[in-house]
Amino acid sequence: GFSFDASFSLIVPLGTHYWGTEEAAQAALRWVRCILTYQGGARCVFHNGLFDCYWLALVLGIELPAWCMDTLGLHADLDPAEEHGLDFLASVYTREPYWADYDDTLEALWTYCGVDVCVTRVLFDVLRALLGDRLPHYCQYFGKLYGPLLRLMRNGILVDEERRGHMVSALDVRVTELKARLLGEQPADLTER
Repeated sequence: GFSFDASFSLIVPLGTHYWGTEEAAQAALRWVRCILTYQGGARCVFHNGLFDCYWLALVLGIELPAWCMDTLGLHADLDPAEEHGLDFLASVYTREPYWADYDDTLEALWTYCGVDVCVTRVLFDVLRALLGDRLPHYCQYFGKLYGPLLRLMRNGILVDEERRGHMVSALDVRVTELKARLLGEQPADLTER
């Protein structure tokens, strides 16, 4: 969903189940891709955007290389020890009543998504104002991490198993030596136990 104003959201269903034809569904997807990738996503604001951006890339092939604004991260920079869930932040910083319980109809899901994006839009303005002079700190220490973290989520970590095995063996030897020093025994005495 999209929200350009706190009182308005636009939810764009994807798939032929809504649009009726593959051609219409692809047109909707092209429109969503165009909006999201404008300026590389630099103008997009998410709440827990790592989750959204992961699925946008994996399922829809939409990548946002310049995305960096996230209300979860903005709040984490303000108050690292507090909760950062969207429902919690809405209860503290907005007058929006709880909206996350909805029935299983598509219309209810669309309403839920619409409220989510409107609340995220409101929170962005509130949290950005609260950060004030600290906004550059957020951009430097939070915003710059999203791209690398998203790549890590999508690609994982390459592990050199041979080197890892050597390191584990060396650490096992070191642990045995340290135990021997602590207990005043010879390393050979410990390996027999």
